[in-house]
Amino acid sequence: MLASWLPTTQQADIPTLLIKGFAVPTLIAELLVIAVAMREPAARRIGITVSPLQKTAIISFLLIAFATAIFSAPEPVESLIRTTILLVHLLFGFSIYRLAKAELLKPALLCSALISGFMVCFAALLLFAWQVRAFDFNWMHDTPDYVNIRNLGYYTAAVAALMFARLAVAEERAALAWNFACATIAVGLIFWSGARGAIVALIATYLAAALFCPALRRVSAWGYALLACGTGYLLPDAIGAPRLPGMGVERMVQTEAFPLAARNYG
Repeated sequence: MLASWLPTTQQADIPTLLIKGFAVPTLIAELLVIAVAMREPAARRIGITVSPLQKTAIISFLLIAFATAIFSAPEPVESLIRTTILLVHLLFGFSIYRLAKAELLKPALLCSALISGFMVCFAALLLFAWQVRAFDFNWMHDTPDYVNIRNLGYYTAAVAALMFARLAVAEERAALAWNFACATIAVGLIFWSGARGAIVALIATYLAAALFCPALRRVSAWGYALLACGTGYLLPDAIGAPRLPGMGVERMVQTEAFPLAARNYG
């Protein structure tokens, strides 16, 4: 993540594109975790039992994904690279599951690390925004760590999903307050980025998880999640977050405030 905080323009050079566009530092970290899970005997014994029908469905999904990337995408090479990256992400998630099941990685420690990392990045983003003085600053493409600000929404959607789950099982007031604050910030960043797909994914994830987790079906869990979404919606305007056309819920801003931005991205 730290390596990704580089200045960016739309004509970024190849190293910057690799670091920010394809998140190579993150991929290297994920591959290291995958390698650890493959080498640890205790983790190797952890598996997921699937039926032949489920196995066929998984293989079919992967074949369709790669075939679409190769034959249907406007940019086949880039699409194939990004599909492969998606596969690495999936293997990384499975590796985390195996390490946790083998008790080589404590879930509580993992959650704490994820939340701490998220809050550090949020604080860094606030500090960066505080020192930006130009009204025509290109928040869509020049925000540190992201080639496109929509990516921020996708990443924070995962954090919001985690916080919704923690809100559903939290019992102490301090834990409720902390989880609610983190959920509000995560949802607020989604709305600020204008990533509609992230909101859809967050809703779909919650509904799917509720089928398997009774705690997520509680009225209180729904209430906390909806309240966090409401306060998150209000957060960007409450703190005066800058926006360009194409960002935010309305996907537009006052043209008088960002004249160059409106001319270039309107």
